[in-house]
Amino acid sequence: MLSLDVRFPSPLYIDEEVEAEVEAVRVRGRRAVLQLTCRKTSDREEVVRGQAKLLLETEQEEEEEEEDSE
Repeated sequence: MLSLDVRFPSPLYIDEEVEAEVEAVRVRGRRAVLQLTCRKTSDREEVVRGQAKLLLETEQEEEEEEEDSE
């Protein structure tokens, strides 16, 4: 992960259920930008909003990681 920017516009309390949504808004080469949103299932109020910037793995890196974990 290159960066993560998260905001909490509304409170969330214990036992409240949420729905999470992640959308890839831009992918260029090995870099991706994801938009993150969490809403209460009861009233759809937004409780988390943010953006993550990622450096994606190549297939070779992913295969090497799998081999290392075996």
